[in-house]
Parts: sequence; C-alpha cells; structure tokens
Amino acid sequence: MDPEERWNQNMRNHLEGFVDLQLLEIQQEEIEEMQRLDEAENYGEQRRLENMCLREEWEQAQLDRMDSQATTFSYTTIIDQLKQIRQMHELERDGIQQQLETANSEQQQCRVLEQGLHDYPQNT
Repeated sequence: MDPEERWNQNMRNHLEGFVDLQLLEIQQEEIEEMQRLDEAENYGEQRRLENMCLREEWEQAQLDRMDSQATTFSYTTIIDQLKQIRQMHELERDGIQQQLETANSEQQQCRVLEQGLHDYPQNT
C-alpha cells in the first residue's frame, strides 16, 4: 500500500469512527428524549389517576353528605308528621270532648224538663 492509499485508508477509518460516534450520540439523544417522553407520560398518567381518585373521593363525600341530609330530612319529616297526627288527635279529642259536654248538657236539660213535667200538676 503506498502512502497515499494508507493516508486515504486512515482518513476513511477516522471518518467512519467519527460517523459511528455521531450515530451513537444521535441514538443516545433519541433514547434520552424517549425517556423524557415516557416520564412525561407517566407523570401525566399519575396526575390523571390522582385527579380521578380525588374526584371519586369528592363524589363519595357528596353522596355521604346527601345521604346524611336525606336521613336528617327523613327523621325531620317523620317527626313533623307525628306532630301533625298528634295535633289532629288532640283536635279530634277536643271536638269529641266538646260534643260530650254538649250532649251531657242537653241530656241534663232534658232531665230537668222531664222532672219539671213530671212535677207539674196534671189537670185532667
């Protein structure tokens, strides 16, 4: 091999080595970029899962609050209904008591009238 061919071969080897280094650098950059993308995707997925968990917790808290309010409302409604029923019974009892008093008074008046008629001398 003459010196020019040797120089050309050395240059070719040197350039091929340089190209190989450049390719390795490019591949390393691509790997790093893919890792960053994976990390970003994982971070995004993690945030999405965290948000989903937070949303589920919030929704459950709302359901619990609504259930608690519904139970309180149900108890309040039942108590109000019982109060209304008690008031109706009291009104009915008072009405019946008044009717009995009126009936007793009328009955007593009838007795007085009967007694008066009985005591009244009969002129026949």
